[in-house]
Amino acid sequence: MDKSCGVPDCPRIAILKCNCKEQYKFCKSDMKKHSAVAGCYYKSCDEAPVMLEIKDKENAFDNLSSEIIQLANNMIIEIKDSLEENLVYIQKKKNQANNENEQVDNLVSWAKSFKLLNRNKSDFIISIKNLLSINQNSSNEFIDTEKPKNKIEVEEMQKSLEQANSKNEVLENEITKCNKTIKNMQEKIKLYENYLESKQSSLDQANTRIRKLESDIAAEKAKENDEQNQCKLYAGNF
Repeated sequence: MDKSCGVPDCPRIAILKCNCKEQYKFCKSDMKKHSAVAGCYYKSCDEAPVMLEIKDKENAFDNLSSEIIQLANNMIIEIKDSLEENLVYIQKKKNQANNENEQVDNLVSWAKSFKLLNRNKSDFIISIKNLLSINQNSSNEFIDTEKPKNKIEVEEMQKSLEQANSKNEVLENEITKCNKTIKNMQEKIKLYENYLESKQSSLDQANTRIRKLESDIAAEKAKENDEQNQCKLYAGNF
């Protein structure tokens, strides 16, 4: 199978093919020129990287699912460990109350002092949602409701945000410059191709005029020869 670039005399390998009806195959340099002129799109001739990219994207979603499940399991384990630790502690206090009559009232008062179901669970819920959330909109809402606990944390967050915004501006400027450069190059290529077409058209017209002139000269010479022969023939009769 011929893998050479579709442009005659180009020594490079064809690595890209366009979406034209003919599906031309060129090297990277010639494909950019062709795409700029034809206004077509192109992709890699080798489908293997495309399939690999698709598989990689699928793995990204699978990995995300595995990670969120693993994170949730870790959180459940932490909750279970904390529960078991507290149950052991409660049993210890209960045994202590059964063995120490003098401390029974104090231990019972201690047990009754806890109103666990009345505790504020919002911080815990927000923490869980912040850890597990992958929805950008909802995660932003959770973050907004949880205020930073000190001024230093706020300043660090603001500094990081400013640095990120600054980097984004630099990247956007670079992208804008690259797009302008690409557009200028495409325009130059188009002008150069139009120039070549114009030169070729002028050359074709010149060749046509030369061939016509040569034909007219040949016809004129033939006519002169005929006239000379007739004159000689006429002179010979006398």
